[in-house]
Amino acid sequence: MRIHQEQRNRNSSDMICRYLGFEGAFATVSGGQYDASSIDADAEAAAVICPPNTTSITDCWHNETMETVNEENIAVVCCPGLMCNPLGDPLGLERGTIPDSAITSSGCHDSESICTQYARLNGPSAWVPSQANPKWLDVQFESSYVVTGIATQGRPGFEHWTRSYTISFSTSSGDRYNYFNVYSREIQVFGGNSEQYKTSTHVFVVPMLARSVRIHPHSYSYIALRLELYGYGPLNEFIASMNRGVQLGCTPPVLGEGLGVEDGRIPDSSLTSSSVYQSQNPDAMAAYRGRLNAIGTDGETTGWTAALDDQDKWIKVDLGKESVVTGVITQGGENYIRWYTSLQISYSVDNQEWTYALEKECGSRRTYPGNLDGITPSTKLFPKPVVARYIRLHPFSGYYFGGMRFEILGVVNFG
Repeated sequence: MRIHQEQRNRNSSDMICRYLGFEGAFATVSGGQYDASSIDADAEAAAVICPPNTTSITDCWHNETMETVNEENIAVVCCPGLMCNPLGDPLGLERGTIPDSAITSSGCHDSESICTQYARLNGPSAWVPSQANPKWLDVQFESSYVVTGIATQGRPGFEHWTRSYTISFSTSSGDRYNYFNVYSREIQVFGGNSEQYKTSTHVFVVPMLARSVRIHPHSYSYIALRLELYGYGPLNEFIASMNRGVQLGCTPPVLGEGLGVEDGRIPDSSLTSSSVYQSQNPDAMAAYRGRLNAIGTDGETTGWTAALDDQDKWIKVDLGKESVVTGVITQGGENYIRWYTSLQISYSVDNQEWTYALEKECGSRRTYPGNLDGITPSTKLFPKPVVARYIRLHPFSGYYFGGMRFEILGVVNFG
């Protein structure tokens, strides 16, 4: 396939990806793997090639020529059918290609041992800010990048980490923008870490075209941060311009609406669990108390909690019929400081054979981040809706002895 140079724009990228059977273009980035010698030297055209080992994410290399001069190397990143791994490459914080001088902040608690030069994923220390407010850490790039994700850690050897944060970014014009939730249009609060060593990773639903990315700690016990950013680049001005004025990324997952756990359409008898934590009231933390936003009465707590010795914890909902399920919302236990910090999700049509989210498609079970406090809801959406009658949530780690309230999201009038 050939695309004439004067017609090369974002629409061309979409056309390439659709021609190859993908949904569309994720972003247009710089290419460096294409052999320009294979192009007809007299052609004013663009040739497109994809590697032979193409899987779910495809870098389609495109090389333009005009009057026998190689002008631009361009790559098109196509939308994957399923996002099994973070899109993009590490941008250089961990390996050190982003220099110390490019990492700035609102201030450091100690300029020698816990300042910005240590804000690197898997590094020996971390950035710990001064008492000045507002607190922020900024990573500056030498040119524009398509930034697709972030990974964070706490401070090794100390119980210091950032539980949640917001992100802003600047463009080549110098303008700064907050990163917004694509569904609510409110500033997105990202879940951070619940301990110092484990890595928390987020892939952005909508990537950013950025010259700098700034992290704003939102909740914490004692702020500490190590991080890596992921994406594509550097982009020259020609390629960066192809990503302006359009929404980068792919079609967001379907949000759906509540299927009845929160509002009671699903009866108590349809909520069961592997076990229940035994308190003075044996039903205080039973499965039927695990409804999103449920509030306890007479001073009692609410929210399901499994027995502490339960090694295979789960809470299950019977939706009553086969339904299109798009995801789940989880929340910690009400009244007490308790929540689960990670979980897996499985589903079934017959209550006999169970499938874990993304297990068949990606070769491993997806572990989702849980909650970072007992109040704030956290939404986890499937890349594509699934058909199921039964849903199980399997918590893996928790704060204190854990606690969960939840809702199942989906299409109400299915079938």
